[in-house]
Amino acid sequence: MPPPENVFASAPPAPKATETLDSRVRRLTQILATSRQHTDTASGHDESAVAAALRDFSAVLPSVQQLTEETRSRVGAGDWDAGDVLAARLLLDTMTAALRSCRVVTDEKTARLREVHLVIRSGHRLVHHVAPPKSEA
Repeated sequence: MPPPENVFASAPPAPKATETLDSRVRRLTQILATSRQHTDTASGHDESAVAAALRDFSAVLPSVQQLTEETRSRVGAGDWDAGDVLAARLLLDTMTAALRSCRVVTDEKTARLREVHLVIRSGHRLVHHVAPPKSEA
């Protein structure tokens, strides 16, 4: 299965010479292990959903960068093998997790902005209801 050629905006780095599937899979395993360590050590006990989502997002970013580099390094290297497909799938899953974290933050902030809007609208109505009409001079 050939790799998608125009997925990346900039030119991919040159493929690493004499790399084996086994060495690439070991590197992917190391990326996942490092990501897991960052996620496990960064977890808090009494944090809000937004704080947890932001923490998770920041923990996932290095993995996204590393997996992107792994995938980019194989663009133009010929047909993709199982390691390339695995790297691309891990990148997709990692980006999905990062976007899910972003969605938690945006949903919470949207709900908060709606609450603020309702309070402002309620205050506006109260001011117009209580304020005496302007007299014409």
